[in-house]
Order: sequence, then structure tokens, then C-alpha cells
Amino acid sequence: MKRFLKYSMILLGLLAVAYIGGLIFFLDRFTFGSYFGDIPLMGLTQAQAQEKIAEELGKRQINLQENGKTTAQVTLAELSPSYDLDKAVGQLFNQQDPVMWPLSFGSHQDVKVDSNMVHVDKTKAAQVLVAKGIDNSQRQAATDASIEYSEADGYQVKPDVTGTQVDTDSLAQDMLVAATQEKNSVDVSQAYAKAAIQADSDTMKSALGLIKQYSENPIVLQIAGDDVQIPTKTIESWMHFDENNQVSFDREAIKAYVQGLNEKYSTYNKTREFKSTLRGIVEVPPGIMGWGIEVDQEVDKLEQELLAHQPVKREPAVNSTGGVPNAKDDIGPTYVEVDIANQTMFLYKDHKKILEAPVVTGQPAAETVPGAGAIIEKLSGTRLKGYNQFYRVDYSVPVNYWMRFDDKSQGIHDAPWQSQFGGDVWTYSGSLGCVNSPLDAAATIYENVEYGTPVIVFN
Repeated sequence: MKRFLKYSMILLGLLAVAYIGGLIFFLDRFTFGSYFGDIPLMGLTQAQAQEKIAEELGKRQINLQENGKTTAQVTLAELSPSYDLDKAVGQLFNQQDPVMWPLSFGSHQDVKVDSNMVHVDKTKAAQVLVAKGIDNSQRQAATDASIEYSEADGYQVKPDVTGTQVDTDSLAQDMLVAATQEKNSVDVSQAYAKAAIQADSDTMKSALGLIKQYSENPIVLQIAGDDVQIPTKTIESWMHFDENNQVSFDREAIKAYVQGLNEKYSTYNKTREFKSTLRGIVEVPPGIMGWGIEVDQEVDKLEQELLAHQPVKREPAVNSTGGVPNAKDDIGPTYVEVDIANQTMFLYKDHKKILEAPVVTGQPAAETVPGAGAIIEKLSGTRLKGYNQFYRVDYSVPVNYWMRFDDKSQGIHDAPWQSQFGGDVWTYSGSLGCVNSPLDAAATIYENVEYGTPVIVFN
């Protein structure tokens, strides 16, 4: 019995010594069952634990996989990592009670590894990846989403395309996550660089919104009695987006459109049909009379209106000589009609014929040039001066009324030297191109026409 008590006391003494020794040992060291992720820390001080964690993580090899194949292998140490472990290691250490160290046998306490605890030099990581064959200079870059136009569909977003160039920062982060989560591979394609501008980005949404604002506000030009609305698709075709997705308009395209309207509606330099007094519908060659759209001025105005993206309804800017500008029938209700074939002149005022008179037009080889003219000069009590090519002499003759109607010095005037008018007088006593008129007829014309009154001359 005494022997049993003796041995029991010895055993208890040994256990006490062992316990106290363990207590002293574990005062600044991790107890049994302490882990950082899968890295055992038992018996290590906090400083030693951090060294071991860094060493073990640095050894971890990550396989870089692409298209189902391993293209490179990289250890975490190659990325020149730095560690921020104080908080996590200290937290794990503070969870244990050295007094209870014997109970740590068979226990398990750890701290989950967070990739934020490890940092890599991004420049170094990029260099390592290039050395391992992840070289963006040999890879396809991502393509930004863009706004594209087609006549069939108008403006549409062309989706962005992810290329094969690698975002090395993202890949380095993926490798950190893999290393700290005990994984041995990463998919390189998950780190492909994304397009800077993606199809669902605010940039694209904003651009489409701008297109709608610019193209859906109607612009209506009132031309020659027609309301011409510029089609939405036409406006869209004029739009361009710069690198900042700001809208501008193609001035040359706008100009081409306005020129098309001008060609369709203008009356300058066009043969026109005219309802004559004696011969029905006749063709009248171009003269100085007519109107056209001021193309450059109109382009400027349209560009300003498009950028303001407000509804517009107005007449275009036009230039004109004589007649009624911006009208299909620009001759209007008041005009002079010279029928060369019938050697007769008419004056209509407000659609009413107020004069019909015989005239003498240009003689053979100096015939009066037909065309749609307009009064551009009115003089009374003046002299007509010129050169007679038939007699080869200069002349200067007085007239009471002179009304020029074209840029060839042709005009209507009285001709006191003519003894008769009409018939075939023009064939033997014709003018040098002007319309010779009886005095009373010339006076009536002079009193009833203004600058710009049309003078329609035809054979």
C-alpha cells in the first residue's frame, strides 16, 4: 500500500512538472491543433508561425491552364509576395488558453486564409507571367462595344468582344486566391482583359439615348408648297461619335442631302413648261429667273438645329432672281410674255391680261435669245449704246423706256425708228436682240412691272 502511494506521488509529481513545463512552453507558442489553413503551427511562436506560413505558401505551385492545357507553372514565391499576417496570427493565438494546453490534444482550431493577407508586386507578377509565356503582345486585344449604323437597321450596339490578352493583375489575384485556398490551378481565360466599353455600359446606353434625341425630333422643311420631313434614318446616317462618344454630324452628307433637295425643287437653270397665250404649253429655256436653296447657309442652320435636338418646321434659306421664291410656279400672277414666233408681247397682272401688243425681235443672226428672264433694270429717258455688228458702227439712240431682263443686254424698249411692228418685220428690220415695242405698249409695261417681274421669252 505504501509502495502504491509512493509511486502515485511520483507520477503526480511528474505530471505536475510536465504540466508546468507545458504551461511555460505554450505561454508564447501555439498549442496542439493550431492551424493556419492547412499549415500546422503547434509549438511555434507568432513570429515563427508567420515565417512558416510565408515559407509554405511560397512553395505552393499554381498550374496556369488555358484551353484545357497547362501552359505554365508558377510558385507564389516567384511573384515576390508580401504578407500581412499579424492580425490573423494574433487572433488565432489569442483564442487559445495555455492553462488548458493538455486539452488541445486532438483539438483543431484554425483561421481561414484570406487572399487579402498576401500581396504581390504587380510589376513583378507581370514580368514573371511574360517569362512564363503569358505575353500580351502575342495575344488578341479585347474590342470595345461600339455604335454602328446600317441603312437597314439604323444605329445598333455592336457588342464588345473579349480577346485573349490577360489582365495580369487579375490573374495574379486569382493565383493568390488559389494558393491560399489550397487549389493548385487557375483558368487563365477567367482573367482575360475585359473591353473598356461594354455593350451594357452606361456609355452605350447614353449614346443610344443621344441618337434617339437627335434623330426623333422632326425637322420639316417647307419647300415649294411641300412639307419635306428629313427621314430619321437619314439623320442617323449623318451622325458620328468621337472617342468620347460625343455626337457630331457629317457636314458633307448634310450638304449632299440639301443639294439633292435643291436639284429637285429649285428652278434655276431648268427648262420649264409655260402655258402661253396663243400656243398652249411651250418649253422655255433657262434664263436668269429662278430660285434655289442657299446650300451652305442651309447646311449651317441644319447642323445647329440637329445639335439643339428640337423639333423644327420652317422654310429653307433661298436665293432668287425675279419671280416668286420657294414656289413651284415661281412665275407668279404678274409677268411679261414674249412670243417670238407670233411676234407678240403680253402683260399679265394678277392673272389678268392687260396688254397685247405686236413687237419686233432680233433679226436673223442676232435673234432674241429665249429664256425665263426677269426685270433687272428700269430706265426712262435714256440712251441705248452699243455696237452694230452688221454695219460695224457704234450706235447711241434715245428711248423713252428701257427694261432689261437678262444678262445678255436684252431688254424691252420703245423703238421710234420702227414704222411697224409684228408680222415678219423682224426678218428685214429686226433688232440686235432686244424686244422693240410700240411706245404706248412700252409705257404700259414700264408702269406695271417692278424689279424682279418675270419676262418669259420663247420661240
